[in-house]
Amino acid sequence: MCLTNNRIDIEINEHEVAIMYLKHKTSGDLVEIADLMVLIDPCQASLVGRFHAGEEMQEAQSFNKQDLVFPSDEALPRCWIDPNYRTTH
Repeated sequence: MCLTNNRIDIEINEHEVAIMYLKHKTSGDLVEIADLMVLIDPCQASLVGRFHAGEEMQEAQSFNKQDLVFPSDEALPRCWIDPNYRTTH
């Protein structure tokens, strides 16, 4: 993943899967996000992910982007969650 011209380009070949882990604010558990295009799309308020807790793979469920942060507790970039990020302050 690289940032170029205020745009994120994700390069994935047919044998690779890009996965990102975010933290659920309420529980503190990690959430595995497989569809990074939905994650960075500001017009999508929610996405599908799986809690990454316990020994068995959890069922996929919908998460509101507002409920997720980076594992460091840093907020998601505004351009990922606000479709009007260029016009609002």
